[in-house]
Amino acid sequence: MAISALIVSSLGEYRNVWPCEMIEWTWKYYGAVNYLDSYPQCANQSGSNGIFVPVLANVMSENDPAEIGTSIQIPFGAALWLSIVIHMIGVEMYLNLTPREATRLRMESFKRQRAAGYENPGSEGLVPEKFGDADPWVCPGRWDYPDDGVGNYGSLETAQRMNPAH
Repeated sequence: MAISALIVSSLGEYRNVWPCEMIEWTWKYYGAVNYLDSYPQCANQSGSNGIFVPVLANVMSENDPAEIGTSIQIPFGAALWLSIVIHMIGVEMYLNLTPREATRLRMESFKRQRAAGYENPGSEGLVPEKFGDADPWVCPGRWDYPDDGVGNYGSLETAQRMNPAH
């Protein structure tokens, strides 16, 4: 945010519209003297509609705290979208770099959906086979080994415990 505020300020062309009440509060909060010298449009505040004035974005301002606030406020929307994209990419990278964890999570989802009585456990919700060209998912070992009654499928230990003859 600080870097983007510096960039916006260095361009010198960005402005944001603030209500006069917000400018007045910002100036008073930071102990500035008279905001009406910089914003004379705010002198005629009447009614409940309020007056809005453009405020220049300048993070280096020494005498106008509203300009500092504007320089931080302008890049906020872009920073929000950038953080969402970075987190989405990070989650996908994590799932692709940790295939065992992805399989474990899919197995856990299968067990919970099966216990809840879903028609197609393991393939309910947002899964790749519904949106892309992925093959239908089958719980590993689901058809090879019996269920141990708690939803543990596909482990050699479960198969040996359920069928000791093998």
